[in-house]
Amino acid sequence: MIEIEGTYFDGQSTKPYPSTLSCDGSGSCTIHAPGGDRTVAVKDLGVSNRLANAPRILRLADGASFETRDNDSVDRLLREAEHTHWASRALHLLESRWRYVLLAVVLTIGVMWFWIERGIPALADHVAKALPASTSAALGKQSMQVLDKVFFHPSELRQATQARIKAQFRGMAASLASPFDYRLEFRQGGAIGANAFALPSGLIVMTDELVHLSEHDEELLSILAHELGHIEHRHSLRMILQNSAVALVIASVTGDIFSVTATAATVPTILIQTKFSREFETEADRFSRDYLDRHGISPERFTDIMRRLHEQSGDESDEFGFLSTHPLLKDRLQTFED
Repeated sequence: MIEIEGTYFDGQSTKPYPSTLSCDGSGSCTIHAPGGDRTVAVKDLGVSNRLANAPRILRLADGASFETRDNDSVDRLLREAEHTHWASRALHLLESRWRYVLLAVVLTIGVMWFWIERGIPALADHVAKALPASTSAALGKQSMQVLDKVFFHPSELRQATQARIKAQFRGMAASLASPFDYRLEFRQGGAIGANAFALPSGLIVMTDELVHLSEHDEELLSILAHELGHIEHRHSLRMILQNSAVALVIASVTGDIFSVTATAATVPTILIQTKFSREFETEADRFSRDYLDRHGISPERFTDIMRRLHEQSGDESDEFGFLSTHPLLKDRLQTFED
C-alpha cells in the first residue's frame, strides 16, 4: 500500500482540499476527497515529470488534480505500475546530478553560439538569395524620402561632373547583368560628410564631399563597386533576417519574449550584429577588388581614398575595432594590397 499526502483540486475552482492518495498495488488509486472518494487507474493519470523538488501534479481526465511534494512516493507508484517513461527517468537523473547540469549548460551555450556564429548567417544568406530582387526593392522604396528630409540637401555638384560619373556607373551596372535596377544619386552629406551608401532597392547615394575628396574618377568607381557588392550580396535583407533570428534566439533562451530587459536583449545583439556588419563590409570589399581586377583598375585607387577618408575623420588609431561596424582599416587595405 502506498499513501501519498497532498492537495486535491476539483477542477471547478482554485480552492485546495487537503487529501490523501492511496494505492493498493493493483494499478488503481483512491483519492480521499471532500464529497466522496474517487478511484482512478494509474494509467489514466497524467503525471508531471519530476523536476528537482518541485511539486508533482497528477491530473484526472475531468480536469481535477492531485498535487504533492512526496516525489519519492510518486516515483515508487509509477515504477510499480510501470507507468514511468524512460525519458522521464533519464531527465530526472540528469537534473539531480550537478555535473550533468553543468554539462547541459555548456552544451546549450555551445549549440546556441554555433547557431548564431554559423547557422543564422548561412540560413539568412540562403533565404535572402532565394527571394526575388523585388523584395529588396520594396525595403528601400521609402528610405530615400526619409533620408532627404533628415540628413541630406540637394547636390551642388556641377551637372557635367554628375553626368560623367553617372555614365561610368551605368557601365559598371550593365556589366553585372543584375536583376536590380541600379541608379546613382548625389547629395550634400552635411553632418555625414564624405560617404556613400547603398539602399536595397539598387539606389546608391554618393555625397558631394566624397567627390571633392577624390583625386581620380577611378577612386570613386572603387567605392561604387563596394556599394554594388552590398546590393548584389543582399546585405540589407540578410541583416534584417539575422537581426530577427538573433532576437528570437535570445527570447527563446530567456523563456519570455515579453519581459526580456532592454539591457539583456540589446547588448549581446549589438555585439553579434556588429560582427555581421564587419563581415558584410569585408564581403563588399572583396567584390570591389574583383571588379577592379577584372577591369584593369589599380586596387591602389581604393586604398588611396580610404586613407584620405581615415585621415579626414581625425581617428589616429583603430582602437575599439571589435565594436566597430567596419573592419579595421589595416585589414581592409590588406584586401587591396595582397
